[in-house]
Amino acid sequence: MEQSIIIPVSLDDLKQIVTEAVSEAVTGSLDRFIPDEKRYLTRKEVAAKFHVSLSTVHAWINSGKIQAVKIGRRTLFDLSAVENATSPKYKRLQHS
Repeated sequence: MEQSIIIPVSLDDLKQIVTEAVSEAVTGSLDRFIPDEKRYLTRKEVAAKFHVSLSTVHAWINSGKIQAVKIGRRTLFDLSAVENATSPKYKRLQHS
């Protein structure tokens, strides 16, 4: 059986301890889901890169041609996956 130890802590100190613990836990778990910005593009960046409209990017997502990663309200695309998934027609339109 576990032993319990009671330590007197002020309410403000307890709030700070809990806030720090939650912040560390949330930051640590979010880091797994937040991609490296250098490797990911937004919908607008994909559209600009391939000289297509946002509607075309949306159609590519719906058809399964490219896969999107949703993080909150953000929709991101892995740059290498987008480049590999696009047809030769769009590859020649790319700018380095």
